[in-house]
This record gives sequence, structure tokens and C-alpha cells, in this order.
Amino acid sequence: MTSETSRTASEIWLWPDSMDALVAAPSHHTLLMENERLRVVRTRIPAGQIVPVHTHRWPGVLFIVEWSDLIRRDPQGNVLLDTRQLPDKPSLNVPRWQEPLLPHTVENVGGTEFNAVQVEMKDATAANFRALKFRRLPDTYAIVRLPPDADVPHWATQGDFTSITRTCDELSVVCVTGNVPTGVDAGLRWTCFKLEGPFPFSQTGVLLSFIEPLSASGIPIFGISTYDTDYVLVQEGSKEAALGALLATGHQLR
Repeated sequence: MTSETSRTASEIWLWPDSMDALVAAPSHHTLLMENERLRVVRTRIPAGQIVPVHTHRWPGVLFIVEWSDLIRRDPQGNVLLDTRQLPDKPSLNVPRWQEPLLPHTVENVGGTEFNAVQVEMKDATAANFRALKFRRLPDTYAIVRLPPDADVPHWATQGDFTSITRTCDELSVVCVTGNVPTGVDAGLRWTCFKLEGPFPFSQTGVLLSFIEPLSASGIPIFGISTYDTDYVLVQEGSKEAALGALLATGHQLR
């Protein structure tokens, strides 16, 4: 299921204007343009520098002009995102969607200056983000494709979370990796995030709020919806980057 109608930024934003990037970190952020609908901000972080704690209230489109690896941390020093762990580096001068960012610091750990321009969208309709609570299931998971006429194997039904879907094209199984027997291709290992539901059928937008930061970070997902909630699987090699992107956007790991 997916959840929640649109909410305005004022309904979800809890941090004072004094923490805005232009106020809290003026040495690294420059206002290029602003009106009632948008704001254009340039971010420049020289190599080795740390940007003080600040926020970005508005979602928008980010253009990276010069790239350097960064570490984003929360105010307590916990790492939210380390770009050195990303499977692919962002392309320069290509628009990327950026969700609002809660209080954080940024350290340039690369050898060159980081330079980017963000067009922040101040319309309330652009701020329909909802912070969600989620859990990481303890096991790793496999996604297995079997012939459409295959019997459902016993090993596919074992464990606290499994998913079995039959179509005219395939029998698709999601289960704990250790359940897959020798001789069956288990493919890649996946980490599973469970959103904390239940969510009524009438609500919309929850799954989108959860997967948008993953998409913006170039992290592939496999989604499964149940009657009560949603499950989002990411490849094991991307789990730390995925957690960083989700936490940085405001989602809460339980």
C-alpha cells in the first residue's frame, strides 16, 4: 500500500529559519536568485572543509558543476551519506532531484572543490514529503524466477517474510537467501526495508516519498506491496548508501 495525501512544507518542517543554509552556513552557500516560487542557491565546498550544521527546507533540482566526494553527518556526528560508497558517481551538469535535507554537516573528503547549483521549489505542492518509520529485516533475501507452471517449492514459504507471485510469464519468489537450495540461481543478495504501517487504501504518496531519495542516489529497488504496508529491497552492496539517503531525507530507522 502507499500512503498520505499531500502536506505543505509548514506542516512537516520543524527547524527554524536560523538553520537555513544561507543563514547557518553563509561561507558555503550563495543566493543567486529568489522569488515567491523558487530560490536558486550555489554551494561551494573547498577540499578539506566542513560546512556547519544547516538545513535545506525545499526540494528542488540539483546541478553538480564540479564533483568531489562528500560525507554528510547528522548533528551528533553519525554518518548519513558517504559518497565514496556510491556505486556510480553523479554526472556533471545533469539535473538530479534533491529532497529536503534535515540538519546536517558536509565534509569535502575529496581532492577538489565541490560546486553545485540547486533550484529550490518553494511551492507547497512540491513539498508533499512524508517522513516514514521503517525497519531493516535481519536476513538477506534472494529474488528467484521460476517457470510459470512450476509448483511452489517448500523452501519458498519458509521464514517471517516471503513473497510468491505467479503470472502467465513466471513464478517469482522472494525469500531468505539461505532457503534457496543448491542448483537454483539465487542471484544477488538483497536487503529488505519494511515500512511501518498499516496504511489505508485511500492514502497515496508514502511509497513515493520513500523511494524518491533512493532513485535520486541511483540506487535500484525492488518493491513489494501487501495489504498493510510496503517492503523495499535494495542490493546488499548498496545498503549503506541507501540507509544514508533515507536517513538524510528524514526517514526514521526503528
